[in-house]
Amino acid sequence: MNDIVKCRLREIRLNHGLSLRDLETKSEISRGHLSNYENNKVQMSINTAVRLAKLLNCTLDEMFDY
Repeated sequence: MNDIVKCRLREIRLNHGLSLRDLETKSEISRGHLSNYENNKVQMSINTAVRLAKLLNCTLDEMFDY
């Protein structure tokens, strides 16, 4: 069983035609943090995940691979 939750933030961001800088501006989350989330170096809090999902008009299920 794989206990790692993989974030699909980069894929969703690119599908919306947003650069990392664009998402930084919209979300007020630093590019460094966003990059870490996209590269699965750190897991985001549920509050951050909900916030980004709302901004990107997607569900949490779409944002993460379980």
